[in-house]
Amino acid sequence: MMKMDKAIQQEEDILENLPEEYLELLFQKDRQGQWGQWIHGLIHNINGPLQNISILGEMLVQGQARINQPPPTADSPELVAWRQAAEKQAHRLKQLNQQVGLLGEMLQDFMQLHQVEQSDSEVDLKFVIGKLVRVFRADPFFKHQVKLELQLNETLPFVRIRGRDLVPALVHIIDNALVAMRQSPEKRLTIQSRLKDKHIQIIIKDSGCGLPEKSGGRRLFELFHSQWHPSLAQTRANEKHFGLGLFAAQRLLSRYGVEVSLHHDGEGTSTVLTIPLPT
Repeated sequence: MMKMDKAIQQEEDILENLPEEYLELLFQKDRQGQWGQWIHGLIHNINGPLQNISILGEMLVQGQARINQPPPTADSPELVAWRQAAEKQAHRLKQLNQQVGLLGEMLQDFMQLHQVEQSDSEVDLKFVIGKLVRVFRADPFFKHQVKLELQLNETLPFVRIRGRDLVPALVHIIDNALVAMRQSPEKRLTIQSRLKDKHIQIIIKDSGCGLPEKSGGRRLFELFHSQWHPSLAQTRANEKHFGLGLFAAQRLLSRYGVEVSLHHDGEGTSTVLTIPLPT
């Protein structure tokens, strides 16, 4: 037993002291995986508008053939039918414009979030969180089953955190919340902000399964340490939890003096980011 405990400790020490370039490679591949997951959801989401656009296009072509005919005279019995066809054509054009606009909004959210990740400037927290939850709508579970409550200060100050670190950290935290709620009767995600002294707190609270009884405290933040119940992993096809999320969030944000902590009360589990304000 002592030998086994010693071997486990040695393995944990190795993981804890991985060279920084190894971790950066891991985080880079992880970012790519996050975008791949979103693209899969985006394809699912744009399928509906694309089908609508295709149907509307066919109807417009057919309707235009009738509109192209010379308009009937004022005393012709066909005048009412011609006007109705013209009204339907105008309505279809309006619907088509709405569907194209919907596709544009979806793609714009992705492009703007990608721009944030590529920028080295200060980050607008309210903007990033707003875009993130819109992108997460590409997840059918989030879109159809989760009730979202955004309670963010209108004037959150910018923070000095690179988007390439902030975005994947927030993604892991939100994704953990979604996993925790998959089998819960109530699925409510609350994201709120608080300004305290010289810090901003971002609280991401879910109504999910809660923390494991033997969470091991800070062990949940260790690399490749996962205590998700196997039944939660089965709710997604071929999904396996490797214990990367909380480790990545803490490691990526600790560079900027951000503290990441977990809290559980009778109503849910909160992941709290305590971010120092720029001085």
